[in-house]
Amino acid sequence: MRIAMIGIGALGGIYLDRLARGLPDADVVVVADGERADRLERDGITINGERRVFPVLRPGDATSSADLLIIATKAAGLDPAIALAAPHVGRGTIVLSLINGIHSEPILARAFPRAHVVPSMTAGSDVMRRGNEIRFANFGRIAFGDTAQSDAVRRLGEVFAGADVPHEIPRNMTHVLWWKFMGNVGINPASALLDATYGEFQGGDSPAGAVMVAAQRELIAIANAKGVALGEDDLAEWLRVVGTLDPAGETSMLQDMRAARPTEIDIFAGVVVEMGRELGIPTPVNETLFHGIRARERILGSR
Repeated sequence: MRIAMIGIGALGGIYLDRLARGLPDADVVVVADGERADRLERDGITINGERRVFPVLRPGDATSSADLLIIATKAAGLDPAIALAAPHVGRGTIVLSLINGIHSEPILARAFPRAHVVPSMTAGSDVMRRGNEIRFANFGRIAFGDTAQSDAVRRLGEVFAGADVPHEIPRNMTHVLWWKFMGNVGINPASALLDATYGEFQGGDSPAGAVMVAAQRELIAIANAKGVALGEDDLAEWLRVVGTLDPAGETSMLQDMRAARPTEIDIFAGVVVEMGRELGIPTPVNETLFHGIRARERILGSR
């Protein structure tokens, strides 16, 4: 079996490592170019203190279609990832996106019509990355599936079971995707603007948690208007998951903000505000978070 990974950030790194360890007979490779490929070949990545080096394929290298292609870049890296992925995708290739938000799968399905793009989401991971060092206390889990519960979904389940990757195949993947989107819409912008670790969102009297939930309630109203039945039980489940995370851990957006990198605010609050305008649903909390993050990015960028 051939598994290719594009985007060895925090989440991509721990999934690549778990697959390579759990499936020693598989051909597990990283697809990268330029300085990133040089760095991965030279330094590898360090996961919970252990250095790991994986084979790297560059554009132009001899290759064949992957059985499984995983894209784990930031949202802004999706288009370059598609270009890198093209030589590795053929008829029957399973394409899995670990990118935040709800936008990447439709784009990938249009880019690779002969492949099986399987919708997915991850939750419960508190992975952090500093340079080439990755640390986590909780690996989390991945949920995936499609309306038909296709053969590709079955095969993907077998791969993750073989590699001991915690996973589930829910009956209603659309609901699960919107549940994760709800979670990210609340905790990512709030954590970045408030400079708050997971611990600040834990407990029933958390002011940071109140900001998070206020943003999430706006998304719930939008989801309901679109026929997705998010509600109080989903909020309670999200709060339960947040309570299991390392209190010192950081969301991906907080990590970006602390490193003065551009954030993914467009795919969270930006999408909520846009959908709210289309549906006539007010989104004042998400508008405030959107402009607050943009202001913070500008302030940090000017230093």
